[in-house]
Amino acid sequence: MFNKKLLAVLVVLALTAHSNDALFCLSCTATVSPRHCHTLQKCEDGKVCFTQRYSGINGEVLYDTGCHTPSICSKRTTQHLVKSLSHNPAYPHTEQCVECCSSDACNHKGCGSPDYPTRRGPLCFNCQQSVDPTFCSSVQVCDENEICHLHEEVEFGESIFVQSCSQKHICDSGSPYVFGKRSTERCLKCCNSDLCNGECAAVTTTTTTTTTTTTLPTTTLQYSSPFDCWEIFHNGFNTTGIYQIYPWGPGKKSIDVLCNMDVDPKGWTVFQWRHPLTENFTRNWEEYKNGFGNVSGEFWLGNEVLHLLSTAHPTQFYIGISSTNGGSWYEKFDNMTVASESDNYRITLGNASGTAGDHSTQIDHAGGMNTLQFSTYDRDNDANPNSCAANYKGGWWFNYCHYVFLNAARGFSYAETIYSNRISNMSSFNSSILMITRMY
Repeated sequence: MFNKKLLAVLVVLALTAHSNDALFCLSCTATVSPRHCHTLQKCEDGKVCFTQRYSGINGEVLYDTGCHTPSICSKRTTQHLVKSLSHNPAYPHTEQCVECCSSDACNHKGCGSPDYPTRRGPLCFNCQQSVDPTFCSSVQVCDENEICHLHEEVEFGESIFVQSCSQKHICDSGSPYVFGKRSTERCLKCCNSDLCNGECAAVTTTTTTTTTTTTLPTTTLQYSSPFDCWEIFHNGFNTTGIYQIYPWGPGKKSIDVLCNMDVDPKGWTVFQWRHPLTENFTRNWEEYKNGFGNVSGEFWLGNEVLHLLSTAHPTQFYIGISSTNGGSWYEKFDNMTVASESDNYRITLGNASGTAGDHSTQIDHAGGMNTLQFSTYDRDNDANPNSCAANYKGGWWFNYCHYVFLNAARGFSYAETIYSNRISNMSSFNSSILMITRMY
């Protein structure tokens, strides 16, 4: 019979024979299942991942997970009274199982506990703010239509890194909704394997093109303080992404915007993006004026910026929508302007073309938004004796009240149209994008 001590030694050798890269293990105490642990621990050299199943003081089945020396792997699994092996021992318990493994987050299913669902996205780092993406210790299993996302934001001159799950089409290079670098010094990464968003990919400013870097021109920029995404594009930046613009003029404050470089004629400044409809769009006048949300997620850029951009040059307006059943449509409008706050950000639209249908310039007793002023729940400028914005929970260019309303609140209970003849209600509303560019 095979010697049990020799078997234990072989187990230890096998578990420590993986690569020299740092090992990451789920690390939680007294969870109902290892797969519900959302904390990741970077193990010291020579340690492995463990899962321990035991009965708590009330007889419930609990699990501890974390990093440990391989000596734990030779422990017998017969029941005996021990203290917790985790970093926070609290009380004695009856141990039932100890298992070890040696790959990242492999202890999410130890000791007979359920595995992650078969249909799922990757396991991603999930931190809303960190000064270094390698410091993130929180993780999340993405939905099957999501990927891992990492990007850098700059606030008050300091870099902040955001790691999360994001929709696949946001990072699809063939999609008009892909996010990208604000500049060659910023970080963005989209990937589809477990724990792949733990650090930034390399960025280069040379003229050599690779599959993992964005190549930018080395010549002097035509617009040193770009006014909009049209000027960003004409500076040679042809990748959709997050950039800085100066709508108040050179030397004045800048803002971060999402520039779409995929939809012709390119150089689109995105001022609304919605998906997966988690951002609160029930906002007051000041919030719609100044903007809200995050340009790396869902947002409204702000009516004041929209006024500045749309009145400086002849402007084209783009609406893109999609439904939960897979349909997608767009509509373009020539000669779009948004007036100043003194005229309540009145919108004017010209000729329309596209696949969604022109339900914006058509004005009658019920809907259409052309030539109408903007309304919010605290500033009613619509034609209805009641407040459309208060009733329908979102700011818009309401008439009496709308044929198109893309700022409706999630969970919107009214059976009103989101986009006439295309999206009948919020339950079938998947995404929207509103953006502008210069006509020439």
